[in-house]
Amino acid sequence: MKYDDDALAMLERQLVIDKDQLDEELVKHSQHFYHVTEGCAYANAVRDKRQMDLDVVQGQIDGDIRDNAEVEDVRLSEAQIKAMIHTDTRYRVARLEYIESKHFAARWDALKQSYRKRAEQLRDLVDLARMNYYGEISTYERPSYYRHHRRN
Repeated sequence: MKYDDDALAMLERQLVIDKDQLDEELVKHSQHFYHVTEGCAYANAVRDKRQMDLDVVQGQIDGDIRDNAEVEDVRLSEAQIKAMIHTDTRYRVARLEYIESKHFAARWDALKQSYRKRAEQLRDLVDLARMNYYGEISTYERPSYYRHHRRN
């Protein structure tokens, strides 16, 4: 599975529980949860790589600024160097990529938390079904049940 926006959206749609199909929901939950945790791990790895890329770019720009200042015999304060780094296009691009990957990882993490909550909800729904909360009518008996009562 490719862990991109489409996969995230597909797994988000699977969060909805069909209480009439609990057996199916229980079977699919572990598979979906596995994909969610894999997607979360992948998104976190991408975020960490982008953070490293940002650090490398920042170091390169810092070195370039210091080298140019030495060649031109210009003294720069650390605050001036930091400001120059933050205005450099390479830094801004790397920073934007990092922010986007951070947001993507946060979305996967939120989905992971939602699937944990979904597991609790499934457990509660199974308990309700076992206590016959939804009645004795199975999904296959409902149409004839309704027909019978409409005639009377």
